[in-house]
Amino acid sequence: LATIGGSTVGMAATNKSAERLTSEDCTKMARFMRTCDAFAIPVITFIDTEGFDNDSVSEVAGSIRNMTKLSSTYSEATTVKISVITGKAYGPAFVSLAGKNINTDFSFAFENAVISPLAPLAAVEFLWHDKLKGASDLTSKRNELAEEYSKTVASALSAAEKNCIDEIVNKEDLKSKLIAVLDMLSSKRVTKLPKKHNNIPL
Repeated sequence: LATIGGSTVGMAATNKSAERLTSEDCTKMARFMRTCDAFAIPVITFIDTEGFDNDSVSEVAGSIRNMTKLSSTYSEATTVKISVITGKAYGPAFVSLAGKNINTDFSFAFENAVISPLAPLAAVEFLWHDKLKGASDLTSKRNELAEEYSKTVASALSAAEKNCIDEIVNKEDLKSKLIAVLDMLSSKRVTKLPKKHNNIPL
């Protein structure tokens, strides 16, 4: 919890030292969002993650269950929701924490952000596979194309052009931008809901 420009806010951030969100990460963020939402405290989510950790057999069931909890909690929360993409935002992680479908009120991204439905290496395999043909060093060529994909198709500018985010912001201007958005959204009220909450236990 913090204060920005006189406004009390909740701040959630993905763990930068871990590339993917674990089951525990998802549960912790979901509980925090639910708590802030109960008291109508605006939530600012800082995102830098490659997605959800579901590679290991032991993590699959827990990750899917807790990923669903996180997505559901964010989507049904009616408090002010602001997202700031500081680095990577791949696939379901972007959708769950910053996507328009969860009714994010405002989304920022740093200029170097990479926003993609797939990790760049995976995207190259599926979308640019033809460009790999004839390469003498597949690994090197794949990495080169992934870098190109990150700077073009998956760039913050591309996301802004597609209306996936609202604004690209510099780190130096972020605080003033957040203050302005919090002031603009201070009167947000949701008086009628189709249901009080979902039936997914936290």
